[in-house]
Amino acid sequence: MNGLPDRVGQVIVNLLDNAISFVRPKGTVRIRVQSHWRKGPTLIVEDSGPGVREEMRDAVFTRFFSSRVGEAAKPNSSGLGLHICKQIVEAHGGQITISNSDLGGAKFDIFWR
Repeated sequence: MNGLPDRVGQVIVNLLDNAISFVRPKGTVRIRVQSHWRKGPTLIVEDSGPGVREEMRDAVFTRFFSSRVGEAAKPNSSGLGLHICKQIVEAHGGQITISNSDLGGAKFDIFWR
């Protein structure tokens, strides 16, 4: 995979920070990288948190969006993390998707080209 290491690192940090924040105080976060013959790698970050409802999956990538309410609200959260992730991934020719994890929460797949 070719790309700007700092930007790719920012995607990984943002996704891990998000996953960790949703599984607190106790839960599971899993990160994997899969290689593919003649294709770029796939990065998978998933957690055992509450997940993302299907009707909200596109919205989570919009600027300033946050699904956190009440006790789940995170101080100093701008709602820009996933928007930035999507912008970086697409600028590198990749794609980011959300689905359900077998851990019970959200699963983010990033397909790099």
